[in-house]
Amino acid sequence: MNNPTPDTRSIVIEREMPHPPEKIWRALTQGPLIGQWLMSNDFQAIVGHRFSFRARVPAALERPDGL
Repeated sequence: MNNPTPDTRSIVIEREMPHPPEKIWRALTQGPLIGQWLMSNDFQAIVGHRFSFRARVPAALERPDGL
């Protein structure tokens, strides 16, 4: 959201994790670790680096018409 308006709202979710902050930070900032808990990616913690997440659709969910 580049231009917040008075109607912009936020959702904040807080969790207690049974791990040291350093371990949580690595899981949030290292591409291979993000891939273990979320999905494949090409993330790099570099200012200006554009990245994408990649997910495979399970065969059971694919449409028979290929769309």
